[in-house]
Formats: sequence, C-alpha cells, structure tokens
Amino acid sequence: MQYIVLLSVLLIGANAQLSATRDQECKENESFQTCGTACEPTCGLPTPTFCTLQCVMGCQCNSGFFRRTSDNRCVEQKDCNVAANETIPIPPPATNLTCPVNEVSNECHNPCTEKKCPQKNAPQVNCLMACQVGCSCMDGFVRNNQGVCVKEAECPAIGSTDENPCNLVDCRTGHQCSMSTGKPTCVPVRTAPETPPTGITCANVRCGFKGGCGMVEPVGCVGCKRQPQCLEEDYCRAQNCPYNEECVLVQVTCIRAPCNPIPTCRPKDLRLIKPLIQPRERRQAGPSCMTARCGTPAGCAMVRPSGCIGSTVEKGCELMPMCIHVNACASTSCLVGSQCVLHQVQCFTQPCDPIAQCEAPIKKPINRRCRSNEKFEPCKTVCSDTKCNEEPRFCPQVCTGGGCVCQEGFFRDNSGKCVTQNDCDAQKPKLY
Repeated sequence: MQYIVLLSVLLIGANAQLSATRDQECKENESFQTCGTACEPTCGLPTPTFCTLQCVMGCQCNSGFFRRTSDNRCVEQKDCNVAANETIPIPPPATNLTCPVNEVSNECHNPCTEKKCPQKNAPQVNCLMACQVGCSCMDGFVRNNQGVCVKEAECPAIGSTDENPCNLVDCRTGHQCSMSTGKPTCVPVRTAPETPPTGITCANVRCGFKGGCGMVEPVGCVGCKRQPQCLEEDYCRAQNCPYNEECVLVQVTCIRAPCNPIPTCRPKDLRLIKPLIQPRERRQAGPSCMTARCGTPAGCAMVRPSGCIGSTVEKGCELMPMCIHVNACASTSCLVGSQCVLHQVQCFTQPCDPIAQCEAPIKKPINRRCRSNEKFEPCKTVCSDTKCNEEPRFCPQVCTGGGCVCQEGFFRDNSGKCVTQNDCDAQKPKLY
C-alpha cells in the first residue's frame, strides 16, 4: 500500500513539473494545449468558417487574441495592423521565372509594398509583411497604373491626365498602351510563361481519416489551385466519369460542420472551354471608353446603371462608360460561364466606385423537347439521372438548371440513352 501511495505522489509531481515546463515554453498571450484546434484564429482569418476536427498539441493563442503572421505573436485584434518590430519572411523555393521587360525575378516579392507611381489622394494601405516568388521592378523603375514597370520620369504628373496620352486610350484585352514616336499605341502585352505551381501538397500532410488526403478545389473557383484536405472517405472512388473527364473534389460553402467536398466530373483539359468574351470587347453603337477622358487612377470602365439586375437586356440597362478610382473586377473571380460586370451604386458620399457582380450570359430559351423515355426537369441536380449499374453515392441537392432526365424506371446507359433495367443488365461485361 505504501508503494502505491509513493508511486501516485511521484506521478502527480511529474505531471505538475511537465505542465509547468509546457507553460514556460509558450510565449506571451499563449497557453499549451494538449488537444487544440487545427484552425487557430489569425489576424487575417479571425473566424475560420471550415476546420477539420484533428487535435493539435502545442502553444496556441489565448481567448480574445489572434495570431499575427508578421511576427508569429498573439495580439489583440486592435493590434493586428500594427507593424511588428521584426518580420521574418519565409520565401518559397526559388523557381526559374521569365519576367516582362524592366522586371527581375524576386524570391521575396510583395506586390503591396512595391514602389509605384505616385497618385493623387492615394489611400493609406496597411501591407502584410509577407512575400512570395514573383517578378519585381528593376532598380530605378516603378509600377504604373497599368501594372507596367516604367522609369519614374515616365509616371504621369499628379492631378494631370494630359501629361500621359495613354490615360486617354482604351486598349482591347491582351494589349496595353505604349508611347511610340510620341503617339499612344496599343501593343500586345508581354506575359511570362506559366510556371509549375508550387506549394503544399498531400505529400506534406498526414491524415488519420479513412479517406486519407485529397486535393480539393476552393469553393466558387473553377480551375483554381487545389489545396490538400483530410477526407473522411474517398469520394471520387464511386464517381464514374466519362473517358475524357476526371473526378475533381470541389469545396462547398459550409453552413454547419462537417462539410465534405463534392465529387464532380470535369474535362481533363480545362483549356478546351471556350473563353468568355468580356463586356468591353463587344461592339456597341452607343458611348464607349474610347470617347471618355478620365483622370482617375483606374481610368475608364464599362458600368451597368444602378437598379439593373443581372445580364438584363432592358432599355436603360446597357453598359455605360464611367471614370472609376478602383476596378473591383480586378480582384473578383467568377465561375466558368459567367463574367464580372461592374454595377453602379446609389451614391450618398463621393467617391462611390461601382461594385463587382458575377453575371451569367444572356440565356437562350430552354429546349423542353426531350428524347424517348425522357422528361423535362426544371430543377435538375447532379443525381437526377441514375446511370446503369451505378453504385449508391453522395448526392448534394443543388439545382443546376433545367434539362432532360430519364423517366421513372429507366436508367442512362453509356451511349446517353434512357433504357430499362433489362437493357442495363445486358450491357454488363460477361465473366468467364
């Protein structure tokens, strides 16, 4: 009995000493967690909307404090924008970049802190002290409003548009204005070739779930860079995609966790998708940016008047030229098949820049005539059709528009026809 009491005292003392050691290892406003969250609140993301459930052991910020990425310290939210005493940028591995004219490859490039042409009434911007591999302007050059590196002497005079004739020229997509023999001329933009994406992959992630790790595409961003995520199941295993398509895991907007990604069949080569023509490239009989003279930082843009909903063709809702300070579409990503359009807002205090909205192109009338053994479904989902000999799978009830589906008791075969179960059985491969 005495040995048991002595052993218990030793264990309690060891645990107390270990706890004290853990507390000493943590920095200010931190505490040691044996099963902490995998999504610690940060200054950039105070309230994570989606998080996995695995335990993380280590020092984490106390309640009411947020991790500041510039110095990896836990601070109050009011101190998130305060510059840290020291910053330790961690650049990604160096890559061989081919940069445009007057630019050089930089392993620690920060677009926010890069020197730019001076602008009148330019707002104060709090830049994050982080960096990435990219192209920076050479010494003696600065970036102008069009994103081109020029000499400081070539920057337009503050408050004047006549100093730089290119401010009055609206070039089509893929071209930029350049001074040639004293005249503004639209020339093709020299772009650097695409480089292989760098970053974290499933090789860097250890998962304890049944489905292991999978590369998941962000929500609402078709074709964007995929991120590794721990999966409860291998959702693509039961997804039978056609020969020229592949299964892609797509993240969903999470309302209540857990929110699993959706398996989707998609063409293997996204470049086969026909690019959408931007509104500024359409020929219009009315006013355009070619007839507008702007002295604003973002120049002229085609804007839809306020009160117009979507890609309407009603009279008075045509795109009109407008001088803007900030082009919101420059930082907006739309799904494939939709386009970013600037919409004017009701202004109470100047300046009032238009907001960005993703619009679908004007839809053609839906063909409600279906083939044999089919019916028209006004709200079709990815699971409205059942394929021959298909295994049960996860089906999100998300409406993708109207279309033809197989009638009850019929199934979609490999040729796209709706057939009976007997016809499906006849198509099964025979085992010898």
